[in-house]
Formats: sequence, structure tokens, C-alpha cells
Amino acid sequence: MPAPSLTVPVGAPAREVAPSTGRTGRGIGPVVVVAAVFVGLVAYGWYGQSAAVPSDREADGHRLSTLYDPPDRPVEAALNARDGQVFAALAVDPTIRRPELIRGGAGEVAYRHQRPLLGWTGWLVSGGDPERVPWALVAVSALSVVAMVAAAALALRRLGAPPALAGLLLVLPGSLADITFVGPEALGCALLVAGVLEWTRPAPSRRSILLALAAFALAGLCRETLLVVPAALALRELARGRLRPTALLAATAAPYVAWVVVLRSIVGSWPVGTVSGRLSVVPFAGLVEAAPSWPPGEVLAIGATIALAGAGLALGRDPAWRVAIGANLVLAAALGEPVWARSADVGRVLLPGAVLGLVALGTRWRPSSGAEPVEPADNRADNRADDPADRRSEAVLASD
Repeated sequence: MPAPSLTVPVGAPAREVAPSTGRTGRGIGPVVVVAAVFVGLVAYGWYGQSAAVPSDREADGHRLSTLYDPPDRPVEAALNARDGQVFAALAVDPTIRRPELIRGGAGEVAYRHQRPLLGWTGWLVSGGDPERVPWALVAVSALSVVAMVAAAALALRRLGAPPALAGLLLVLPGSLADITFVGPEALGCALLVAGVLEWTRPAPSRRSILLALAAFALAGLCRETLLVVPAALALRELARGRLRPTALLAATAAPYVAWVVVLRSIVGSWPVGTVSGRLSVVPFAGLVEAAPSWPPGEVLAIGATIALAGAGLALGRDPAWRVAIGANLVLAAALGEPVWARSADVGRVLLPGAVLGLVALGTRWRPSSGAEPVEPADNRADNRADDPADRRSEAVLASD
């Protein structure tokens, strides 16, 4: 008996171009090298010079984590200044046998450890040694920024745009925050770009679909807010009456949900932070409240991040990328004043929208060397039953 098969119609194809023989097609390597040099210089200048590392804001005995309280090295003080201390605690204690490493009670422990992928990666790299963990997290975060730029460059090249544009991502506040204070957002953005790129292939194979789903699931373990992208894509598929891809995209939240349930069983609480006002029911009320206190540099940094996402939403031609950006802007509208207070904090949350926005702008690029773009299916006549291009966008997933 032949093996059963599952036909899964995926979303509208991305605007792909034929392989280019021009300079645009060969530009990823130099972009990655420049990104690596830039990230290395920033990290060295920040962590390698003790005078450059600011003291953390809390007094000894009152920091969020007890792991480096008090800090013995500048790199430990740098982690204490932001959420790096939380990821360090998880890298030392990946199964949370010592929940007392995080202060604030069970709800705070669950809230802080709901984003486990960076901490687990730090544990793998360092072996859980508290002396090695800080530098392991610094290395992983720095390489994640390089990976994010590389993923965006690859997407831009595939869309026919110059990969060098991905270098703009290096100076966004979210990228700099991940380099200087350690964070999972750049890693999550790299996974998101890879996931959307695979999901929107004109004729996705089973491998492409599985890679996309795995990327989305891992991104959710980096930061739960990144799950708004597969959720938005799932809603788009549902609106088009495509139930199988809707279910597959919705299932990418399962690893995060499973981890939260495990956390509940370990610490006895769901993720409930002690800082109030992180979310607002009034759209952009947090932005309006926080903006008057921003110095000029903050205004420029946050404005550039929002502008990049907005430009991608307004000017991008591929519906899937625009839906992903729109989901991130809806999230931004719901952020409260504590999140908007500093560019280093809100820049991390807004980073996915900016990265996706930059790639979406690539869908407007005029291909070089005579390459012809494939028109998105949503721009064709809405007769999908007879459209050969739409039939091309159905992937057959054959079970073994």
C-alpha cells in the first residue's frame, strides 16, 4: 500500500527572483564579515574595558538574581544591569533546581525563566560553570546579532535587493542592547526571518515547511512575544480557508506552552512578573506617557526602529511579510510605559518588526541582471482552483 500523504497549501509565495549573476547575489559574505567585526569591536570596547561597563542599578543584596550579587568582575556587573543576570542564572541552573537564584517569589521566577533558549545555550557553551557563563552568554548574544544580519542579507538577496542593506540592523537599539547587555532577541529575529523565508517559498518542499515550523517554535523559546508572527500567519491562512497550514502554524506555540507548564510544576506559579504596567489597553498610551522624558538620542533610536517597521508594512509587496510586521506593530501598541521608558528595553521588543520591515522593503527592489520576479499569488486573479501557480504552492508531506 502506498504511503499516505498530506497536502498542505501554504501562504502566498514570496516575491522571489531568479538567481542573479550580478554583485547583489555575491554580497552576503562581506556583510557577515563586516557584522562580525562590528559586533566584536563593540563587545570588546564594552566588556574589555572595565571603565566602559556601567555599574548595575541595584545595591548589593537587592539585585534580581543572587548569582553575581555582589559582582566580582566587570562582565558580571554588566549582566546585572539588565536581564543578563536572569539568563546567567538559567545557564548555571538549567533545570531550575535552585529557584532562589531569582528574587521576587515564584511568579517572578516563572516570568523570568519563560524565555529559556539563550540560557540553555549558555549552559551548553559553558558547561554551567559560573566563571565561564558570563563570557559564554556574551559570545552567544554577539554571534546571534551576526546571525540575524546574515539571515536578513540572505532574504534580501533572494528577493533581489542588495544584501548590504542588512548592515543597517547593526545600529538599531535592540541589536546594541543584545551585544552590550545580553539578550535573546537577535537570535529570535534570525529564526523568524528564516521561518518566514522558508514558509513563503513559491513551491515549498516538506523540508522547507518543517524548517519554517521549527524556526518559529525555537523563536518562541527565545521570547514569547515572537510567537505573534506565526500566530498572524496562521490567522491569514485561516481567513483563506486553509486549515492544515493554520493548524501547523498554531502548533509552533506548543514548545513554549509546554515549557510554561513545566515551570508551573517546578516553581508552583504561572509567569507573573512583579513590575506592573507592562501592557496597556489603550493603544500607544505607554509611548505617549514615556516619550516626554526621552533624550534626543532615545527619540532618534526608537523613531528609527518604528520607522523601519512602518516602511516595510506600507511599502512591502508580499502579504506574508506585511502580516508579520503588522502583528509586531499591534504588540508595540499594547506596550506600557515601563517598556517604552528606555530605548534599550523597548528596542529589544521592537527589533523583530524592524528586521522584518527591512526585509519586506526588499520585495520592492527592482531585480538586477534581468531577473524576473514571480508575482505574489495575492496579486493575481482570485481563481485559485484553476491557477497553476497556486497549485504549485501546495506542498506534499509524505509520511514514511
